[in-house]
Amino acid sequence: MATARTPLLSLRPQLSVEEFIARYIQLHAPHVRDAVAALVLDMFAAPMVDVARDLGVPSYVFMSSTSAMLALMLHLPVLHERVTVEFDEVDGNVDVPGLPPLPPESMPCRARWWTRRAPTTRVCITISMSGT
Repeated sequence: MATARTPLLSLRPQLSVEEFIARYIQLHAPHVRDAVAALVLDMFAAPMVDVARDLGVPSYVFMSSTSAMLALMLHLPVLHERVTVEFDEVDGNVDVPGLPPLPPESMPCRARWWTRRAPTTRVCITISMSGT
């Protein structure tokens, strides 16, 4: 196993934690292309799957969350299409295959505070649709 040095990148300090992480990973993607044989990624580093695909090396997503969170993440693209309002505006429960009906207030914070216009929404959808 080897490590690669990447340049320091400056980001706007007013970004949310989720936006910062997503942008940080996105900005580093071009700098790791020459130094990898495979990528083992946290689920929030899913944009790096494209780097692995471009390089022709395997990528593996490590998810340390529960199977319930995995079920929710995999179902986010469907929810994004079906739920046309913000989660805090949903009447009734949110249906996710493999889980009991979820009241909107029980959704994990990233999903509950997810707004259809937020930059993090596209990141969540990308993570959920990654074919790793």
